[in-house]
Amino acid sequence: MRINSYSKLIVLTILLLMKNFPSFGGVKADSLAILDTADVYTVYQKTNVDVTFNPSLSIYHGKRIIAYSETHGWKKGQLMGHIQVGMAEFKLGKIDRAIGLLKQGLELYGKGPVDSVQIHAYNLLGNLYRVTGRHVEAQKSHYKALRMCQDLPDDKEFMSAYNGLGHVFLVRANYMLAESYYMKGMKVAQRLGDLQSLATVSVNMGNMFLMQDSTLKAIERFENALDYWGKDGFTYGKVWAEYKLGNAYRLREEYRLALQHLRIAQQGAQEIHFNRGMAAVDIALGQCYREMGLISKGERLLKSGLAIAEEAKMIELLPVAYDDLYHLYHKSNNYEKAFEYLHRLKVLNDSLYTKEKEGVIRKLENTYQLEQKEEENKDLKQENKEQESVIFWQKVLGYIVVFSLLIFCVFALVLYLENKRKRIANMELSSTNIDLQEKQQLLLEQKQHLQEVSRELQIKKEDLEDSLSYASTIQSALLPLERDIEGCFSEHFILYKPMQYVSGDFYWMHTEEIDGEHLDFFVVADCTGHGVSGAFMSVLGNSILRESVIQKKLKDPSDILMKVGEVLEEHLKPTETKSFDSMEMGICVINRQKGVLRFASSGIPLIYFRGNTMCKLRGDKTKFDLLKKNKGKYVVHEIDLSTDLTFYMYSDGYQDQFGGRRGKKLLSRRFRKVIEKIHHLPMQRQFQELDRLHLQWKGDEDQTDDILVFGACCNVYSLEHNSQKTSTYQALEEMPSKI
Repeated sequence: MRINSYSKLIVLTILLLMKNFPSFGGVKADSLAILDTADVYTVYQKTNVDVTFNPSLSIYHGKRIIAYSETHGWKKGQLMGHIQVGMAEFKLGKIDRAIGLLKQGLELYGKGPVDSVQIHAYNLLGNLYRVTGRHVEAQKSHYKALRMCQDLPDDKEFMSAYNGLGHVFLVRANYMLAESYYMKGMKVAQRLGDLQSLATVSVNMGNMFLMQDSTLKAIERFENALDYWGKDGFTYGKVWAEYKLGNAYRLREEYRLALQHLRIAQQGAQEIHFNRGMAAVDIALGQCYREMGLISKGERLLKSGLAIAEEAKMIELLPVAYDDLYHLYHKSNNYEKAFEYLHRLKVLNDSLYTKEKEGVIRKLENTYQLEQKEEENKDLKQENKEQESVIFWQKVLGYIVVFSLLIFCVFALVLYLENKRKRIANMELSSTNIDLQEKQQLLLEQKQHLQEVSRELQIKKEDLEDSLSYASTIQSALLPLERDIEGCFSEHFILYKPMQYVSGDFYWMHTEEIDGEHLDFFVVADCTGHGVSGAFMSVLGNSILRESVIQKKLKDPSDILMKVGEVLEEHLKPTETKSFDSMEMGICVINRQKGVLRFASSGIPLIYFRGNTMCKLRGDKTKFDLLKKNKGKYVVHEIDLSTDLTFYMYSDGYQDQFGGRRGKKLLSRRFRKVIEKIHHLPMQRQFQELDRLHLQWKGDEDQTDDILVFGACCNVYSLEHNSQKTSTYQALEEMPSKI
């Protein structure tokens, strides 16, 4: 116990000595004496490294520089000291204090000759403004640095200003301007042969591609940046590149590579005490684990990153953390917590939007006041010129009055008439200025009104998107579970791509024993329209199918289609003068004991293969004709399942997609050729090829319609095997109730 007490006392003594006599990284506090301006430069350069590894030591030396410069009235030295202290405060997470110190240093420097230190200060100030979300101020600071570089060329500061402007326009989603400034910065870095700067620009361009969903281009840029930095130790930029690379792999759902790079970034951020990096990496790791379904790990890391970001006021990271925590708690049915983080996200977004608009309004007011002052100065200069002209002519007249009274009178008359004309012109100009001021005030009021309308529309848009997103969740819950489909078809795929949040296409599957026969029902349907109208029809269709098969025990596909048509007519009440919604539907009924697939359709085709032979069964009609009287039964096709069979059912969304080199539809002929080409591949590979072809054909075009393609392999053996699996699942589900 006594040894432990002595140990604690020794450790406390060492900590007190380190606090009172800061020393780190081989640079002692008192080993750098400041006797003249040359010493100031030496201290400034040698202690710059301490901004990263020991901010407290950097603050100590920065204050020494300020004290010496104030004593000797050296403005540039005062600015250098404020930069040193400000950046150290930033590393400690005190961003507002850092901004204040840089602005104070620039005010002390005043309007002296342009200097590289002054340009550096404006670029740093722009970076700090950007980090806090004040993009208008950031843009002004970087533009000011660029103008100064034209008077005093400095390649490194040129590069810093170009990168800073690229960041600002990137955040505003102006990718064309962002890429332009990044390329200018890269050219300067290549001219200098500066690998660190080339790496920084590569990371910036990777961010730009990431925001445009070009993940492969982004990954290439991030890997280029890591190559530039090499493998020796960690830097802020290298940690950030690893973090961005991991995030890119996460977006591609390649979680193994994502976790590998994010853990490297986490280790580096901890080693160099990079708070912003630690916050960003923890949030990204939390996103990975959440998407992988590891909720507890995701929650812990997201909260850890959020705590660091809130403490250091890292505004740009807060929306990401709030949004992910909302989705995490929503998925785990903790709606109280989900609502809390959704509310915090909304409050944050509203505050950022208000600050940005207030900055724009202040800028307009300042511009207007500056123009007014310029007009007043012009009027004063005009009046001075007029007075000088009067004095000149009076002198001339005084000199010549001796020679001739007549000449004097003539000149006096001319002068009188000229002054009268100018007074009239000034009165007209004053009246015109008043009219312009009134029109400018009217334009300002109209602009404010438009801003209010825009804000209201944005709120309504967000509410609508939230409602549609929840509707999509509800619609997804109505679709069959993957386990149930696997119980019927061991090899299958479903390519399901709604055009909007919700879809008019849907598929339905159910297994039912009717009249002693074990039957599997599978339905593919395409409702009229898409979006909300199609989704309502899909819910109605789902309900009708459940009633027809489960309650009415209908097993013939033609009878089920007739029942669907009757219920649609009953609910929609169509007339000759009133338009109505309908749907296309194809129904497969598989009899496991008889080894037969029975198919009937209203507009949905079925393609099947025996070996390499393709057959197509067309539906009877394009849609349920609700107005046609004396409707007959639908034709039922029977397909023998004694040998291997691969079949496909699909809506018209895939083949109606516009695209290709000429912007035309894919059409059913091309679609059948694709199916014929890939039908021998494994089902998962067929799914990938169909999805890839759709994206390749669509290109930059919008998706034309909802897409649904179902494919499956079946034969007698697989049906019996899957029947046993289904019986096992049902037995397991019934076991708790029996116990």
